[in-house]
Amino acid sequence: ELIHAAGLRGIAGVEAAFEVYDAMRLAGELPDSVTFCSLIAVDCAPNLVVYHALISALGRAGMWREALDIYHTRLVGESASEGCSPTKATYSILFDACLGRDGAEAALAAAGGSSSSSSSLTSEGAAAAMDLYRHAVQEGMMAGAFGEVRAGEEVSTVRVDIRQHTRSAAIVGLLCVLADLKAAMRDESTNIGELVVMSGGRVRTTSAGPGRPSKLNLTAQALLNVMGLRCKPLSTLTVQALVVDKAAMSSWMEKAPALASGEPVSADTE
Repeated sequence: ELIHAAGLRGIAGVEAAFEVYDAMRLAGELPDSVTFCSLIAVDCAPNLVVYHALISALGRAGMWREALDIYHTRLVGESASEGCSPTKATYSILFDACLGRDGAEAALAAAGGSSSSSSSLTSEGAAAAMDLYRHAVQEGMMAGAFGEVRAGEEVSTVRVDIRQHTRSAAIVGLLCVLADLKAAMRDESTNIGELVVMSGGRVRTTSAGPGRPSKLNLTAQALLNVMGLRCKPLSTLTVQALVVDKAAMSSWMEKAPALASGEPVSADTE
């Protein structure tokens, strides 16, 4: 953190950052990947490759708050580094950092194998990832998959399109929409029909038989299963999807596990 703080001083902070590094070594502190990435970020002209490496290292060290600090101080806002606008990959790396040392997909796999309601998917880091997702969508920095569901509405179909998401973004985006649906359905006058998650293009059939569902489809299915939502696969000429019918939605609402909180994000409705 001291190296990172020194780096915020620009060129004048480079020497101070390496003095901190030397003091660490003299004190017997072993540098790790976060240390080296911080030094690289201080000593190199800022670019997305450097920031991605630093955010990833911070995530693996469990320092997701510091990873988000890099995002807010270096990639967005008035103090953002020139030419370092966040990309789809940036958000995917940040979501991974927030959901655990091994990333979002590992957090999902761990939640699937745990009988505990507490996991990285319901953690403070998950809530931070959901807030980041909402912020990015609202600011137009990444494509949104959702419209809006309000308490008291009658909605026959909630459509969620994650086909342009990375798998990490899909996990966080689905956590957002499930949290919003759960909040809306607490109002007894809210009537939600089915949930349809569009998760890939058509499954191609060859002489060997039908192809495998997309990895994004499998990730979405795993997330819905972990959250207690029974879903059925649907494949048409143009899309792969997962469908949660009204009965499964009602059952889920009655015994849904706790979800991370955050500001609502909307879902396409019909």
